[in-house]
Amino acid sequence: MNPESKDIPLLFDTCAYIWQKLDNKPAIRYVTIRILVKIARDYPGLANESRLLADSIYTKPLSKAARKSISRLVQELSCNRVVQADRQCQCP
Repeated sequence: MNPESKDIPLLFDTCAYIWQKLDNKPAIRYVTIRILVKIARDYPGLANESRLLADSIYTKPLSKAARKSISRLVQELSCNRVVQADRQCQCP
């Protein structure tokens, strides 16, 4: 998925809206948070908003495994380095 730059704000807002609706299916919400994080990697100005969206109010209804995965995604955003394909955070 490579949306054009002009479409990024709409995609981000749409995903944020879907993510915040707690009655959506967990799988749909999980995919949207992954998209939000992917966008935030390319547009660091959106990283803080993505971190806020990963707050416990939004993750509490999810399974423990999903919460752990989302926590790792957000941790990667906290790194000031680009995470390589191995998906491991290389922060100290």
